[in-house]
Amino acid sequence: MRHFIRIKKNNLVCFYESASIGLCYRSSFNSYYFSYILLNQDLNYEISLPTQKLICMNPSNDIQSDHVAMAIILDAMENRAQEILKNGNVDFFRIGQILDFLHNYADNLHYAKEERILFPAVMDATKPWISKTINNLIHEHALARDYIKEIDNHLNACLAGNADALPKLGSVMLKYVELEKNHIKVEDDMVMPLFKKLQNSKKMEGFKFEFKELPDKKIDHLKYLEYYRLINILSTENIYGRKAGI
Repeated sequence: MRHFIRIKKNNLVCFYESASIGLCYRSSFNSYYFSYILLNQDLNYEISLPTQKLICMNPSNDIQSDHVAMAIILDAMENRAQEILKNGNVDFFRIGQILDFLHNYADNLHYAKEERILFPAVMDATKPWISKTINNLIHEHALARDYIKEIDNHLNACLAGNADALPKLGSVMLKYVELEKNHIKVEDDMVMPLFKKLQNSKKMEGFKFEFKELPDKKIDHLKYLEYYRLINILSTENIYGRKAGI
């Protein structure tokens, strides 16, 4: 599938081909901010003058773009864990990159989008199961953070020369991957359809304002570019093997 950047200016929509889909993120491009998107999604953008900022007006697509990026990260993490457990090979460099993304993007920004915007927006939906589902998802965020702390500790022990920590590292990585993949599936299948129904409601106005401000407060643009490059590399490695991603 070919992927594109779509920029709308003065009612003219232009498409710029991207190397691949990745993170939905903001960076400088001809004095605008833009997001990498799938061409076949119905996304709405507007130019806010005089600041000339391209604003994503569809938070649900942004969150699901994060999930696409996370799927690539999780597959790469699973591959590294399997290598550790099957033959004792460990790629400290890639694991370090993955952990940096999980700390700074997944935990610091993506979870914030969900906990401050997505979950509160759908909590009062007229569904008997929604409250329990959201509480479970919040609990899973906490559990994921605990797993990441364990991974950090085992990784540091490995780097310090503790060979016994290596299989523990691989095992906890797999636990994290399983948790997150199931977590994302629940959000995509159960929570996001409710959230999409709220897109044009008055209730969403405040959430949209916070949504467009949140990324700039959490991560700078150079870091976004670093993560986009990482996701491209890992996506290639997941398909063709590690040598192809170098």
